[in-house]
Amino acid sequence: MVEVNISRDKKGRIVQFGGSGHSGYAKEGKDIVCAAVSTLLQTALVGLKDYLGLKVAVRRKKGWLQVETGEINGSKQKVADAILETMVLGLRYIERDYTGYLEVKESELSF
Repeated sequence: MVEVNISRDKKGRIVQFGGSGHSGYAKEGKDIVCAAVSTLLQTALVGLKDYLGLKVAVRRKKGWLQVETGEINGSKQKVADAILETMVLGLRYIERDYTGYLEVKESELSF
């Protein structure tokens, strides 16, 4: 199962996200669930880094990605929120449609 973790600050804004694992839906390289999850996570990362020009902390290995957004100020916050919340919506649809292959966990950080 793929596990995606979404961490929010006290205002409800996403400050960290990441995923790991293999869904087991199909063999590696043929797995549409893994491909869809990876695409959503990577697209959100590209949106933050390349579209908004944010400096985000990224850690990755094969089958594992962790992103920390850091502090986002001004008008970029609204766009970042749209990018990240759209990612979550997409992940929730996959979780619903492919039950047992993806688990999305959300938590609130204490800072």
